[in-house]
Amino acid sequence: MLFTRLLKNKIEELLFKGIFRRSEDILALQYLTPLSSVYLPWSQSAMRPSAIVGILNEIIVNNRLCIVECGGGISTNYIARILKNREGHLYTIEHDAIWAEHITEFLESENLQKFVTVICAPLKECDISLDSSYWYDEDIIAKFLSEDMIDLIVIDGPPAYQRGQELSRYPALPKFKKYLKEDFCIILDDIDRPDEKKIVRMWEKNLGIIFEKRYINGNIAIGRSRGFFTV
Repeated sequence: MLFTRLLKNKIEELLFKGIFRRSEDILALQYLTPLSSVYLPWSQSAMRPSAIVGILNEIIVNNRLCIVECGGGISTNYIARILKNREGHLYTIEHDAIWAEHITEFLESENLQKFVTVICAPLKECDISLDSSYWYDEDIIAKFLSEDMIDLIVIDGPPAYQRGQELSRYPALPKFKKYLKEDFCIILDDIDRPDEKKIVRMWEKNLGIIFEKRYINGNIAIGRSRGFFTV
């Protein structure tokens, strides 16, 4: 009897969270609609609409102008459109050459290529990997970035859903740390997964900052070097 009641409460909790998440994403899509006049294929692996709204809010409210994105896709389109009128630039790092080419072609078709540099960096062994996962080719990335350059990092790659790759996104902070400005923000996607939670805890310890966790509104964690406005 007790087990049945606990199970029922858990199901109700999950349904409650699911309804709120859908509501947040529906509202976010309304905010995003004016930014794109073309159909965008929103796949299962794409960032949630409410997560993208959170990123765009960060760019506008806290004036982020030099952005690195690990894992390109729908978010690339929206970030580029925001930066178009703000004299900013996006560096999108993608490990899959075919997908990187697809992103490039789309940006060109929408006249957004001036605001985005698509960096195709295949995955390779990483000296600080915490499991058997690979990370992006650092030598390729280093050709495009310089110290004290980045004020926002958006991390939605490499893929972390396969066994042995669960901690594949951990190296992002240690590897990008030398490129960060004194005033910076880091946004990590998929924080409902246990290993992303573990990554956030390690980053908090290493950086001495606290990440804001948004499980319903975007499923992202946001960490800042300074206490700026959050929206």
